[in-house]
Amino acid sequence: MLWWTLPLILDNLYHMIPTNKTYLTDPYKKELDVTIVAIRELKTNKALIFDSTIFYPEGGGPKGDIGYIEDIPIVDTQYNKDGEILHFVDSSNNF
Repeated sequence: MLWWTLPLILDNLYHMIPTNKTYLTDPYKKELDVTIVAIRELKTNKALIFDSTIFYPEGGGPKGDIGYIEDIPIVDTQYNKDGEILHFVDSSNNF
């Protein structure tokens, strides 16, 4: 690693909101109590970031998991460029 890239990496980690990846330790879990820690307003939709998730994000080919959080439909799950797990909500959902 080049020494001048370290501050950039550390800056990205500082701003990243970590999510506990419960899907790795308990892949058959179907329900989980979570807290919304951030909402990302994107160009065409919103994405939620939880403190913990059972939704497996898209990566390397397979589509990200879909499902519901209470009555909110999650239509896709992906990593963003900072490594956060984004849970995309249907654009018609206003909460």
